[in-house]
Amino acid sequence: MMQHPAAPWLALPWGIALPLPPHQLLPPPPPLAPPPHPAFIHIPTPHHRQVRFFLYQKKKIIIIKTIIQNLVIRQIFFSSIFIYLKKEKKI
Repeated sequence: MMQHPAAPWLALPWGIALPLPPHQLLPPPPPLAPPPHPAFIHIPTPHHRQVRFFLYQKKKIIIIKTIIQNLVIRQIFFSSIFIYLKKEKKI
C-alpha cells in the first residue's frame, strides 16, 4: 500500500488509495442535544437489598447509641449514689 507523500491519503487494505477530502468539505458535526429537563432525569431507586442493609445499619447505630446512653445514665446514677454514700460517710 502506497501513500502520496504530499497529501493525506486513505490507504485501503486491498491496495486502492483514496484521497481524503479537505477539512472545509467535511460536513459540520451535528448539534449537541439539549440537556434533559430536570423533571425527566431518571434517578434510580436503590435496590431492595441496599435499602434493607441501610435500615439494618440504621437500626444497628440506634441500638449502639441506646446502649451508650444507658451506660452513661447508669454511670451517672452509680456515681451519684457513690457521692451520696461518701457524703453520708457510709463508705
